[in-house]
Amino acid sequence: MNNLTTTAAYSIASITVLGALWWVIERFFKRFSLLFNHPLNQTAGGRPISTEYLGLKTLYTPSEKPSLDIVAVHGIGADPYYSWVTKGTHWLKDAVMLPERFANARIMSFGYESQWFGENAVRTGLSSVANDFLADLQETRKDCPDRPLIFIGHCFGGLVIQQALLTARVRQQHLSTVFDHTIGVLFLGTPFRGTGEIISQGLMRSLTATGYEVQSAVLRHLSRDDESLGFLVQEFTRVCKENPAISLNIVCIYEQKSTGVGAIVGNPNLKEFVVDKTSGSMDGYPSFGFARDHFQLNKFSGSTDVYYKRVVRELMGMYDKRNSKPSSQQSPRKPLFTVPFERDKRFVGRDGILGKMDEKFKSQRRLSLHGLGGVGKSQIAIEFAYKQRDLKPQMHIIWLYTATDARFRQACRDIGREVNLPNIDDSDVDACGLVRDWLSSEESGEWLLILDNADDEQLFFSTTCDNLNSNTLGSSIAPPLADYLPAVMDDRRSLLITSRNRPLAEDLSNGYPGIEVEPFSTHEARRLLHSRSGRSEDECKDGDADGLLALLGHIPLAISQAAAFINRNQMSVSQYRERLAKGEQNIKAYLHAEHRDPRRERDIPNAVFQTWKISFDQIRNQDNNAAMLLSLMVMLDREGIPKSLVQQTADNDLAFDHAMGTLSGFSLITMTEDGKVVIHRLVQLSVHAWLEQHGQRASREADALALMSERFPFGKHENQKLCETLVPHALAVLRCNFLSHQDLVRRATLLYNLGRYYIADGSYCAAYSSATEAYEIQVVALGSDNAETANTLALQGLATYSAGNYKESEGILREAMRSLCSVLGTAHPDTLICTTNLAWALQDQKKHHEAELVHRQAFEGYEKALGPDHADTLNSLYSLAWALFSEGKVDEAEKMFQQTCAGFAKTKGKAHPWTLNSVQALARVLRRQGKFKEAEEKYRSALDLFEKEMGLFHPYTINCLHALALLLEEMKNYSQSSWFYERALEGYKKTLGEAHPDALACAEEFDAMKKHSERES
Repeated sequence: MNNLTTTAAYSIASITVLGALWWVIERFFKRFSLLFNHPLNQTAGGRPISTEYLGLKTLYTPSEKPSLDIVAVHGIGADPYYSWVTKGTHWLKDAVMLPERFANARIMSFGYESQWFGENAVRTGLSSVANDFLADLQETRKDCPDRPLIFIGHCFGGLVIQQALLTARVRQQHLSTVFDHTIGVLFLGTPFRGTGEIISQGLMRSLTATGYEVQSAVLRHLSRDDESLGFLVQEFTRVCKENPAISLNIVCIYEQKSTGVGAIVGNPNLKEFVVDKTSGSMDGYPSFGFARDHFQLNKFSGSTDVYYKRVVRELMGMYDKRNSKPSSQQSPRKPLFTVPFERDKRFVGRDGILGKMDEKFKSQRRLSLHGLGGVGKSQIAIEFAYKQRDLKPQMHIIWLYTATDARFRQACRDIGREVNLPNIDDSDVDACGLVRDWLSSEESGEWLLILDNADDEQLFFSTTCDNLNSNTLGSSIAPPLADYLPAVMDDRRSLLITSRNRPLAEDLSNGYPGIEVEPFSTHEARRLLHSRSGRSEDECKDGDADGLLALLGHIPLAISQAAAFINRNQMSVSQYRERLAKGEQNIKAYLHAEHRDPRRERDIPNAVFQTWKISFDQIRNQDNNAAMLLSLMVMLDREGIPKSLVQQTADNDLAFDHAMGTLSGFSLITMTEDGKVVIHRLVQLSVHAWLEQHGQRASREADALALMSERFPFGKHENQKLCETLVPHALAVLRCNFLSHQDLVRRATLLYNLGRYYIADGSYCAAYSSATEAYEIQVVALGSDNAETANTLALQGLATYSAGNYKESEGILREAMRSLCSVLGTAHPDTLICTTNLAWALQDQKKHHEAELVHRQAFEGYEKALGPDHADTLNSLYSLAWALFSEGKVDEAEKMFQQTCAGFAKTKGKAHPWTLNSVQALARVLRRQGKFKEAEEKYRSALDLFEKEMGLFHPYTINCLHALALLLEEMKNYSQSSWFYERALEGYKKTLGEAHPDALACAEEFDAMKKHSERES
């Protein structure tokens, strides 16, 4: 026999064993009502099955022409219908389950006679079941043979799928389209390497005890070394992987809970894994486990089931990757979908607006949704995004939060990471510009860009300049956000904007009229109240309900919160209305006068605020931890709040989880998939107003300041990523006003740490601003002879020096050094840091001898206090070496640079900026010695790592570019030298400003080189 025939023969035997196993286990558990939750009658030959679901049956057909077929195959001894059902939910068939997530797919199941023992047993095998399956597929798909296919197989059903695909591919060419158009297979508990040892060893005794005759030869094939199943998997894997044109997306899921199979062998407490991780995984393909036993692995009770969500993600991933096979007309990149919220399965209304959006996008590429806060603009945008993903799975759908500059830029960086844009992960690269350029390029393909909460006109159209002194310190200019929007969009690209500011929305839409989103109609409001409150339909449309909806202004967000309150507290609609009507009448309008829609009737109450006030009062009474947590979080930036940042404010983890659950239950917060908290803008403002009314806002602001001043780390290279995440929240806290002595001291601490981050980031103007404000606070609050004050003054001096004002920095650093020596002593590390920075300021003013003396003083102090191998000691030695080099003591400097280079590589790593600076310094020595080739190698290796670790526009990277340009000029390689000069000048201009001494020197040297090269040519 050939290999495939042998495989089929072995498989039949093996599957017979699986049939025995499945029938006995189900019979035992059925008898004791431990396994199945649907009514079935036990028969002498095994339980009956749903015969109407034998063969290939359609469970769901979309209203429009399907673009995908999904086919599920059940396991041995299982019912074709109830195999996929638990607690009344058929996850393949029910409208709120898989059909909702795959609205464009025809969903089918394949059923077969699976009884294997008893008087009703059916004698069949893997090949016959697989052949029947293939025949049904061919007949059902005869009008759509090229439609993509995804298979789902549980237990033996997975083997049926493997055998069918292998047969279609290898033995029956007229069925090859089935294999060729299969884009994915999801295996659930498929025993690729057999079953557990308890079953294989005890099954014969158990079956014999029941009075059934058993073929003993069959049982040996249950062992893990059974060749038939292994060969089937091996052959299937070989066919898939050896042909590069085949790109099946295969995912294996195995059980992580044992099944009570010991009952079969007389020990009801004995459990084992029917199909464990080893057996349930295929080599070379992703696999993961579910914390369920074998018989619950393929059943999901609802759309919130965490394992159902994982299965849907995997299936969606297979569908999204269906164009990954090579094609000249397809992009291999998986489309982006960055909407940070799940689809609202209870979304109601807005059909008219969604229809208008479709119509308007046929004639215009930019469209805005504008209206009062809380009317559901963002919710409409979310639903539209998911609809577009269903209609156009290959379209990029990109969501950008645009209410703050910091969050917008962080989102751009995240998008750049997703599409692997070069250098996007560098801290000071213009991530927004790179993303804009990518969106404008042909490479990006088709996309929908959504700008959410585009409310601040100044943010979009005003250039901000944080420069301290453009003549001396350079400038830090942030382009307005409108500059980062693609200027030209064709019929494959669209821009959707949500905004409370209609004029701004229309400006961003290039003057195209937008769609005004008004509060719900009475009918829509009733539907929303009914879907969220759990109250009857009649109760949600009587007089009390209409009165409540009128009080809430028909605003969707207010209705959703009211419904959550009603549902959670088992209140009637009339009780809630009465409670709301008794609320305080003097509460400030939620959005205040300047935010009110002039077209709203003046006698409509500020329903959003009143609803949130009731919710917040209830939360405060029932779960004060939740109230305190919310009042703290609203003082931070409302998006991207790391749970880890606020978790330690609770008494314990349990209290924190309970508080977060309470807030989430009232829809006051949303959790993103990466564990960050999002607070709706209106919720944030509403809680602010509540705190103001109760005289608690100042204390909550103080709490937030205490949190950020404690948790924002010292700014250094190792902490850059964490700092980057926390910067928006630090800036939000710093926008508050503080008066108490303690709060002012904490504000200064936060400003100091923020300034240290800006120094490490190369943002010297921002560092100067932070240090200056901190110093002004500390002089008053702590006094000028305080160590913290002196350190902040030293930071101000470092920022001034880094920005290129060397003379001014010398004065600041001398003053800081005098204070530090007085307060801490000359040998203290803080004093030594200031001493080193002063020496650099002297050195860059050509005061080389004095600089050397100060550097030696610092180095000797470090060596004595920390030892010769400490990183700070090595850094001081590096600084001293530069002073010696500047004085012409090249040999001595070279030895020191070699020592620091080796020491930094050991203590900090080869890619650390201090290590790279030492490598660059050695290259400078080699250049002085005329060893140009060796110098070039070191410069280029350092430059590569600078660009990777620090970014294209960090000052360290720019200085290395400048140094390499000088070397290449000296080597008379004028062409390459010019290229590096141009890059260095661009970096200086962008980062430090044209007036910075380094920029001026670079420009002057470049001009001289060009004249010299012209004379030589």
